[in-house]
Amino acid sequence: EVNWLPWILLLGVSDLYGISAEIKFTTPVGRLFTYEVMREKFQNDFETSSKLYTGVLHDDPMVFKCKKQGFPDLPEWLRFIQRHPFDNGFLYGTPMSPGKYFIEIYAINKISYDAARELLVIKVIPEKLLPYQAEFFIQLREVEKVLPSSVQIEIKQDLQKLWNNEALEMINISNALDRGGRVPLPLAGHYEGVYVKVGSKKYFSKCLQRVMSPEYQRECATEAKVKIPGECTFCKIPSNCITWCKTELVRRPASQRFHHHCLEMTCVFIQLYHHQTIHGNTEELRSMASQRGVPAPLSTLPMFNSRTGERASPLQSDSIPLIMAQQEPYSDTLPR
Repeated sequence: EVNWLPWILLLGVSDLYGISAEIKFTTPVGRLFTYEVMREKFQNDFETSSKLYTGVLHDDPMVFKCKKQGFPDLPEWLRFIQRHPFDNGFLYGTPMSPGKYFIEIYAINKISYDAARELLVIKVIPEKLLPYQAEFFIQLREVEKVLPSSVQIEIKQDLQKLWNNEALEMINISNALDRGGRVPLPLAGHYEGVYVKVGSKKYFSKCLQRVMSPEYQRECATEAKVKIPGECTFCKIPSNCITWCKTELVRRPASQRFHHHCLEMTCVFIQLYHHQTIHGNTEELRSMASQRGVPAPLSTLPMFNSRTGERASPLQSDSIPLIMAQQEPYSDTLPR
């Protein structure tokens, strides 16, 4: 005879707390980090009980909630997006300092309201920033459609030809709305737009150097639709084509490096400076208060009549009514 009690207790605990998993990633400073939160993985967790009772597989809608462990929100460099309960979610961002981050991912089944939990451990290691960086605007894309690795590869291949450089690395992908862009109309053919930044140790190609030319500045200043020069067009998929006049080039010192120790010392210095500033301001306020030549406000005196301003001795305080309306029979006693 099979004892089902342990199985029932296990299922009850799973429904309350979800099934926890831990996934570890290592990513360098100044490089794009992306992680796709897969519905299929959590659906398998939810179906543990449904298959046991009914034997039926489901494709339930679910929503994801992500936060840093012990905090209500994600780290400032990390973002999460999920458009629809039937879509996968994406965590993405570019860390700019070394550290270790514990990210909790909760999946909530919108049919059964079961919950499952996943722990994502992101270790950010020090790395030199790429000295040459270029940012491009892709108008016919939305950020969740660019984050899958297959689409990133397609975009990178086009930019490698534009840069004439195979050694490109993704630095950042951001939604145009986060950069002050307008919300598009909810119609076909209207998109939010995406900014894609890549970097390399190799200098810019001749095509990209045109962005720094006076001719480029004059053409784009007219706000007219400027086409990419023919010899600089390497766009296979129309939705991946860049907007030429929104291209920006950045040059950084090749030796620039983020040191975790230096960042810690900077934080300590800032804290000490704030403490010293607060202490100095407090002493200044105390000095000003002790040297002021104006009489003290009536409200700071022991007893006074708010209407006449006359002071009363504390010994006679019993004769002063708590409600002034007791002395004026025709006054309105309703609370205000």
